[in-house]
Amino acid sequence: MRRSLKKIHQFIGVFVAIYILVMAATGTLLVYKDAVLRLAIPEVAGTVTTLSSAQQANTLKQIEVLYTDIGVRSVKLPRPGMNAYKVYLKDKSEILLNAATTKPVHDPIHVAATFTLLFDIHHRLAMGEFGEEVVGILGLIACFSVISGMYLWWPWRKGFRLRNIVPASSRATSYRGAHVTLGAVIAPLLLLTTATGSAMIYSGQVRAALTSVFGGSKPTVSIAPDWTFDDREALFDGKVKAFPDGMATIYIPPREEGGDYTIRLKMPREWHPNGRSTISADRQLTGLTAYNASEAALGHNIADAIYPLHSGKTDSALWQLLIALSGLGAVALAYMGFAAYLKRARARFDIK
Repeated sequence: MRRSLKKIHQFIGVFVAIYILVMAATGTLLVYKDAVLRLAIPEVAGTVTTLSSAQQANTLKQIEVLYTDIGVRSVKLPRPGMNAYKVYLKDKSEILLNAATTKPVHDPIHVAATFTLLFDIHHRLAMGEFGEEVVGILGLIACFSVISGMYLWWPWRKGFRLRNIVPASSRATSYRGAHVTLGAVIAPLLLLTTATGSAMIYSGQVRAALTSVFGGSKPTVSIAPDWTFDDREALFDGKVKAFPDGMATIYIPPREEGGDYTIRLKMPREWHPNGRSTISADRQLTGLTAYNASEAALGHNIADAIYPLHSGKTDSALWQLLIALSGLGAVALAYMGFAAYLKRARARFDIK
């Protein structure tokens, strides 16, 4: 059985090596996206100015008017570490706006657009919904590859030597030894990132499974707003009343005429960088509906932790570094495994 599994592991490894290289390389760059943007575009590195509900509502209204022809899907609000509005338009394009002037930031070398492309490659292989399905399937295959590799390595764990992590020669056996050693070091983190990546592709099914096992209650409260305000202002005024310690992260205008206005919030106990808490203005119910994600059942809490664990965005610099290092390790792992296979195949061909 072990011999058969070894052959399967080698075949799968060759098959998904390029996928792992692409995912690991793009993922590692995305871990430090905000830091790179602050270096490349100094105007987004400033201190975030606290706005009143009326000021914030007026700014968002101005942004919506600016892009009326295309339509605004959502707006990511300025936050510590990224003092800019990121506007997601209905044509799937994205624009980064100066927080003070709401004009496009000065980005002469298109760093923001480059990161948008990197995310599209990482999430969908730049192939739309079809690419997203491919990423999900290849992610599951990669999970099997990591687990099978750990199983194959386990009987030989007593011979583990960290010095073997660097190939001592150009021979296939040396590259294979480096592949095995590095795999043993990064396997837990690599399994976590591949599993959480696939879980995000199948987020609906994963959340349903988690909430069925660990509970799925989502407690909400109703707030009576002052409708003399603009709808947007009523929304932010409700946020101040219901969640004074929460940070508004994303504004979502109505998807259709007469629909709801919504803002996403990050509560102090939430890991997700954008938070999963919400406040929605529903005129049909003549009120605001507030949801604190940190008070939801455990099933939702686990599901909400998948993205921050995968991306390294848990407010922990150490975890962010570990995720970045595991990405670099995965690049090296895929390279050395593929190189060992090619060297071995070439040696067999030369013998013949």
